[in-house]
Amino acid sequence: MLLKILTCTLLVISGTSAYAQKGLEVLKQTEEVYVPQAEDCARDDICDLKKITFRVQSYRIPATSAEDIELYGTKMYLGYDTASLSDITKYAVVQFIRGCVYYSELLPTNEVINYFTIVRRHIDTPGGFILFRHPTWAVDSNTQDPLFSSDPDISDNRHFFLKWSPGAVNGIPKGQGMLYGEKIPSFPSVYVTNSPEPATLDANGIAKNVSLQFEMCVFKTANVSREMRGNQENFGPPIKCFSWSHNFSYDHVRKTWKEFQDVSPVCNRPLTPDERDREELLHRWSFHHPYQK
Repeated sequence: MLLKILTCTLLVISGTSAYAQKGLEVLKQTEEVYVPQAEDCARDDICDLKKITFRVQSYRIPATSAEDIELYGTKMYLGYDTASLSDITKYAVVQFIRGCVYYSELLPTNEVINYFTIVRRHIDTPGGFILFRHPTWAVDSNTQDPLFSSDPDISDNRHFFLKWSPGAVNGIPKGQGMLYGEKIPSFPSVYVTNSPEPATLDANGIAKNVSLQFEMCVFKTANVSREMRGNQENFGPPIKCFSWSHNFSYDHVRKTWKEFQDVSPVCNRPLTPDERDREELLHRWSFHHPYQK
């Protein structure tokens, strides 16, 4: 989730995706539905939460020419239904992340090198950027508010970026949907989506590897503080968490893509001196040039 504005406008798991016109090949698609049991909902005061639907789809788009890129992506959808419109904001979504995004290439000496140059905004560096690297679990948020649907720079409404689709069929959004913060839904069903940047291999043999694990959790909004300092979590217990990953790393020797069960070992290696200098430069630059919308 590089920017909430971007991730919240991506269509997930729709047969009419524009990618389908470019030879999209679905690799895997899963769905999980959680319905609170009567005894649990009464105990936890969540009987107005009717169900949570979670879907993940991974896909490949092959290169169509020698100059084109090969692309691997993953799309996630989480939606929840409540008893009434007023119950929607009782619940909230927080995503946690572990892993990294890095480049790799095969040198003429047959040595494979990898390096961190891709950056992102993150809650640990408000107003600034970090290398896209999370060796340990962290809240996946760009701002001090950990909610996936919130961006205080845009609105005080913590649920602003929840989405709803008036034309949804069997829970599948039609089109890009509408933002909760711009128009209240006509029915109590909302969702969020996430489509991390794809893993790619360009015509020069340079790979952008994406090795990320996620935990997408639904909480009571009241149990998630509006502001965090660093990654010091101060949450109540989640109602339900779903695990998913976007994990494609290129093997330059075998010339194939592979998925790690865990994150790539590259994500846990120490930074090189150049990478440490790059990260320090990012911190200094961010201090003097805070991010502006």
